[in-house]
Amino acid sequence: LVHKAIGLDFRWIDYDQRELAEKCAYEKLTPKDLPMVFSLWKDHRLREFYTYESSLGYIQEDSVDYFFDRIPSMTRKDWVPSVDDVMRLRQHTSSPDRLRLSFPDL
Repeated sequence: LVHKAIGLDFRWIDYDQRELAEKCAYEKLTPKDLPMVFSLWKDHRLREFYTYESSLGYIQEDSVDYFFDRIPSMTRKDWVPSVDDVMRLRQHTSSPDRLRLSFPDL
């Protein structure tokens, strides 16, 4: 989402927000970076961009908002994925496929 916004020259609030977006788009993120991602997601303009791009079919992932909204709870050390979390964690496929999950800190 952020990578797409950068590519379409999304107007960030300020230079610091653009730097955060570029880090999200181009660098490998760690769990410690999730509050930064959440700070971008709190910007209503990015949410509107997501809604607009999704309505046009440009963003296929239908659970982006679900997971972004849950970043604060997902960063807690005691967080355990719910059944709903697991069900929303999927990839669109046209045939049966396998998705491997890795939790290196567990």
